Amino acid sequence: MNNFSINTATIAVVMMEEMEEDEEPTVSYDDIEMMVRDELIQLCRSNKRKRPLDDDGNPPKREYTRYNRERAQQCVNEDYFGPKPTFNDRQFERFFRITLPMAEGILNGLASNDPYWHLSYDCTGRMSIDPKVKLVAALKMACYGVSFTAWKDYAQMGESTAREGLSKLMRYLVMDPEISWKFLRKMTKSDARKVAEMHQREIGIEGNVGMLDVSQIPWGNCPHEQKGQHVGKEGEPTLGLELMSDMAYRIWHWNFGSPGSLNDINAWERSSLLHDMIHGVWHELDFEYEINGEKFNMLWMFVDLIYPQLRRFLRSIANPVTKIDRYFANWQESKRKGVECTIGVLKKKFHSLVHPIRLFYVDDIYYLVGGCIVLHNMMVTERIERDQRDGSMWYELVAEKDPQNQQYQQQNVTASAAAKAAIAEEDAYLEANAALADPNNNIVDLTFQEKLRQAKLLTKNLRYVEYYWSELNNVQEHMRLQNAVKNEVYGSGRSDGNELARFDPLEAFDSRLLE
Repeated sequence: MNNFSINTATIAVVMMEEMEEDEEPTVSYDDIEMMVRDELIQLCRSNKRKRPLDDDGNPPKREYTRYNRERAQQCVNEDYFGPKPTFNDRQFERFFRITLPMAEGILNGLASNDPYWHLSYDCTGRMSIDPKVKLVAALKMACYGVSFTAWKDYAQMGESTAREGLSKLMRYLVMDPEISWKFLRKMTKSDARKVAEMHQREIGIEGNVGMLDVSQIPWGNCPHEQKGQHVGKEGEPTLGLELMSDMAYRIWHWNFGSPGSLNDINAWERSSLLHDMIHGVWHELDFEYEINGEKFNMLWMFVDLIYPQLRRFLRSIANPVTKIDRYFANWQESKRKGVECTIGVLKKKFHSLVHPIRLFYVDDIYYLVGGCIVLHNMMVTERIERDQRDGSMWYELVAEKDPQNQQYQQQNVTASAAAKAAIAEEDAYLEANAALADPNNNIVDLTFQEKLRQAKLLTKNLRYVEYYWSELNNVQEHMRLQNAVKNEVYGSGRSDGNELARFDPLEAFDSRLLE
């Protein structure tokens, strides 16, 4: 509107100047500007696209489609939910990525929380859309990632109704306390021990609880003014999804929403996992274990080379030279692929995470991704229970009222015994050497003065965060873990007769050259 006013004012000034050259102006400046504005408005209205008129000369009414809701209800019941359905439970699982009892349980939970999922009748006696039809439509949109127009004829409902059902379903899966606690919870101490034991049997190394990586989710309806920060190496707007999973493909951590132009290390710096590590949450999960005769007390995970050298990360070797380094690099990279397999399985199940997402708001995409992760974890648990792996309750929860788990869910800094002891020791040191802060003292200790200044400025919680970060960001401990794992893996590989340990291509090439 401001540009429009400036243009009319400019035109009015030019007209006034032309009138002054000829004779005395008889029209004021304001009148000329108002005339120019009216002419431009009429010009814009005349150029506006006109809607076609009907035979009577009236603008056409909005098209109304009378959907056959009874037929859609009958089709869904005969195909999936009836006493003798056309498709059995196995086929239902292939179609919708979850089992039929899971779908029925989700539908019951939705109906108990939202009247949208109730079957009702209007004042004319016409039946509303059956909740089962809404659920089937929402699951198809999440699983296949295409427009609802593809099966509008089967579900007999409008696109806006289908999108609303998808949004309500995904928000319920993420926000429901019971479902999120069971399938979207963070790792507890009992979970950490179970996963570490499973990985020890799989890879032969103790203390590992998963693999960490970042994937990109395409955003088809990204606003034009935000494309600069969301376009990365993929060449299209994307949103980052950080995942940590175990070797059974169970997702234990997810952080979604980072712009696509950020790489893995930028996404890590704004991750909730880093927040938990430096706020003492992960220290509550740690336990002591041994690798190659050396003792460690921090759980760790596989990452690629872009991540920093932290005590909880096991990276590969960028330029391996020796035989043991090459073997360790191949072994680490092969085990780290587990999280990429998890991402691949997740995207193969739910194509809505592969095709450009046609949603405008990041919050809606967040619930869509979270709901897909919940459904994925449901099926991981179901698959493990079917195989009867270590009993039928591999991911069984400890009691919800367990004080340890309640402490884990707190947002404040969790102070471990070691952190409290370190802060108390530092306070005792500052108190015992308070004389060093006296400016009249001949002894000048700049280190002590800096510690005293930080102790006065920082709160106790921030001092705990600083302690946890100093414990985490320890390159020497990172290298000690890497060397211990490397020696353990190489030694076990040779003793087991592993072909990769016994055959080295570079060594064989060097021997051929010598011959």
